[in-house]
Amino acid sequence: MLAQTRTFLQQLRKCEQAVRRMAAVNADSVTVIRTAMTVPLPLLHGEAAAGEIGGQGFQGQRMAAAVADASHKKEAEVLAPLTRWQDVLTRLSARFKGVGVLRLEVDSRRRTVLQLSQRVDAMRAQLSSGAGDAKQKAALEQRIQRLQRKEGKLQIAAQSYADQEQVLHRDLATLISDARWLKHYMAAALRLQGTALLMAADAFGSLPQPSPPASRVLASPSPPPAVADLSEEGSPLTPAPYTTAARLPGTGGSWEDTHG
Repeated sequence: MLAQTRTFLQQLRKCEQAVRRMAAVNADSVTVIRTAMTVPLPLLHGEAAAGEIGGQGFQGQRMAAAVADASHKKEAEVLAPLTRWQDVLTRLSARFKGVGVLRLEVDSRRRTVLQLSQRVDAMRAQLSSGAGDAKQKAALEQRIQRLQRKEGKLQIAAQSYADQEQVLHRDLATLISDARWLKHYMAAALRLQGTALLMAADAFGSLPQPSPPASRVLASPSPPPAVADLSEEGSPLTPAPYTTAARLPGTGGSWEDTHG
């Protein structure tokens, strides 16, 4: 389970970095736009002042506040939970190593108990055959007492290992279950940024319908009077008809004839 959790961790960190980059790009973009809106408009000939690009209804502080609020909520509602999840995984990984060390200790104690048990059995077999003396009997008693102490320590270590492994498995299962919430945090991050951008757009105030841009006027099929005299005999200002059958300049065919 821990190996799969580490694989998930890699994706979580990528998502975390993406959220930070997205917020940083949006904040930088809003700052650039906010600054641009405070720049004076270009003046027409004979005009004394044209005002700023953003106009009187522009609220730069409102735009900045929208980004700042989104940044605060991003940290508290999205990044903080992701950081806590990673912190818990770090602690569980450390505990996993500790449990592994304890398991090695249990295995070592089992081998020691097995070796002592075999020696005790051999000494008992020797004494039962009548080949032993009082000194050997005393040595057997000492060996039995040592075996009992080792068995007691083995039992304590084995119980500690079993308890810690059970708790670790439970906590790791809980952490894995919490991983499903990542998609909710990512959705929240996108909503926060979207809301911030909409609020920043509202900082422009009421936006009246503008006049057609100059580029659209020049591309209009019906040129304005100021340029009507230029629209003769294939003038560059004369737009091509908006149809797929328009003839290509200098050819006798059409777009359909040329490109099939």
